[in-house]
Amino acid sequence: NKNDENYFMLMAMPPNENFNQEINIPKDMIFVIDVSGSMKGTSIEQARNSLIYAINNLKETDGFNVVPFSSGFTSLDPAIMPATAKNKKLAIEYIKTLYADGGTEAAPPLEFAMNISSDNSKLKMIVFITDGSLGHEQHVINLVKNNLGNSRLFSIGIGSAPNSHLLEKISREGRGTFTYISNISQVSSK
Repeated sequence: NKNDENYFMLMAMPPNENFNQEINIPKDMIFVIDVSGSMKGTSIEQARNSLIYAINNLKETDGFNVVPFSSGFTSLDPAIMPATAKNKKLAIEYIKTLYADGGTEAAPPLEFAMNISSDNSKLKMIVFITDGSLGHEQHVINLVKNNLGNSRLFSIGIGSAPNSHLLEKISREGRGTFTYISNISQVSSK
């Protein structure tokens, strides 16, 4: 305090590059991926490649599942699978068979992902990847509010027409983040 003026010092430091490597929390990751007709072409290719990249980077202590959806949905497995080399290989073969066709019914696969049983000692993360404009906004928001539990939901909007407002809102409700990718070649890196 000098001449009745208050001073303080602020020190800003860049993040430690090893920060992410140091925090090695086991996680269960559920990838809910839009495979509706509008994902045809580059979108589905990039989405497949980014999923394969993400699964290859899971550690043995992690768990995962893949839930593709269009008018309906399926899943790689009814439960969380341990990220063993064998299961990762199985998942990659499964992802390679995904093709784009049909409508965009997001609520049932999201509900499935939120309600899938997860190990309480792990961080449960749902990664929701879509290029579409999702309908039934309030229904989807309420679904996240009522079913999220201990999960975190991260939304990734691809292409020129995602409903960014809704994806941001459900990510906020889901204690996660929303990433918008307008340039399709950025999907894997983001």
